[in-house]
Formats: sequence, C-alpha cells, structure tokens
Amino acid sequence: MRRTTTVLAVALMLLSVLAAHPAAAAPAEPFNVNYCIPFPDGSGGNTAEYCVQSEGVVHSHETPSGNTQFTANARTCSQVTLTGQTLTDSCSKRHFTLVERDGERQVRHVRETTETTFFNPVTGETTHCTVSYNIVHAHGELRHEDQQIDCHPV
Repeated sequence: MRRTTTVLAVALMLLSVLAAHPAAAAPAEPFNVNYCIPFPDGSGGNTAEYCVQSEGVVHSHETPSGNTQFTANARTCSQVTLTGQTLTDSCSKRHFTLVERDGERQVRHVRETTETTFFNPVTGETTHCTVSYNIVHAHGELRHEDQQIDCHPV
C-alpha cells in the first residue's frame, strides 16, 4: 500500500511539473519531394533516368530541461531506369532524432531500413537486398551501432 501511495505521489508531482513547464512546440512540417533526372549516354541513344519520391515530416520543440529536439520521419523511394528497363528500385524508411543544448549536439539517433532490388541487364539476374541500421551517438561518442545486410537472388 505504501509503495502504491509513493508511486502515485511521484506521478502527480511529475505531472504538475510538466504542466507548469510545457514544452514549446513548433508545428510539424511535412515535406514531399518528387523529381527525375535524365542521363543521356552521349550517343543520342539510350537514356538513363534517376527518379526520387520522398515524403515525411520534420518536427522540433524545446524540452522542459532546455534542450532542443529535432525529429524527422521519412519514406524515400528511388528508381534508376535505362531505356524503360528498371535497373534499381529502392525504398527506405528513416527515423532521425537530434537533441541539442545551447547549440551543442547531445544525442543523435538514426534508424533506417532500405529495401533495394537490382537488375543486371547483362546477366538478366535480379538481386534483392535489405539493409537496416540503428546508430546512437551521445556526447560525442558512439553508444550503439547495429547494422544488418541481407541480399539474395530473386
């Protein structure tokens, strides 16, 4: 019973502190970018094209402790084609968090997973790869790093 009372008292105290010092939050800023870049082969014939579609949201706010936190979430897909044949098709999901205090980086966290399919027009082989990583830097030091790569023929 005493433990429950203590937990409730601490919870109420935290809620009152947070209510008294709300974080200043800027509205989330969505983005959407789409473009294609042609690459002529120089002979006036085959043309390669690189296309990107990216959308997501960026948000920043001040924490009660005086830190500034930036967060971004995005989904980006790209494609390389040569004379209409898709050579690479790739999509990634990324989550990024940056915490700063007085303009100095305190924490940077990046988590991303990318799915890519490669087509080799010479051999006719297709390969699918999944690459994922999770990296945390804190106070100038690498604190956590995890990377996984898996590729296989399709």
